[in-house]
Amino acid sequence: MPYNILLEIDTRSEVPLWRQLYEALAKALADGKVEAGSRLPSIRSLSSELGVSRSPVESAYLQLQIDGLIESKPKSGYFAAEAQGGRARSVLPERANAQDTRAMYDFRPGRV
Repeated sequence: MPYNILLEIDTRSEVPLWRQLYEALAKALADGKVEAGSRLPSIRSLSSELGVSRSPVESAYLQLQIDGLIESKPKSGYFAAEAQGGRARSVLPERANAQDTRAMYDFRPGRV
């Protein structure tokens, strides 16, 4: 990748691949390692580079787009979103323990 980021994924981790990619890319965007307006690798090329299927990359990009960190331009690809203050905002929850994967909310029926 032509950016100052290194995406490391652990295929043996309990954390889904798309979430690992999402968190790594969101952190890189928030830290300014990817400049606003920069073109991101295509889903196909990033999945090939990482040796994973396109599905987790597509899911990570979709969530980044929903969170406003990247933009999709038809027939052009994905780009780092323009951010206020020159940097992308972080949407990652602050965790006391980075290994803590418990859900923040309980959406099971019958629970308040």
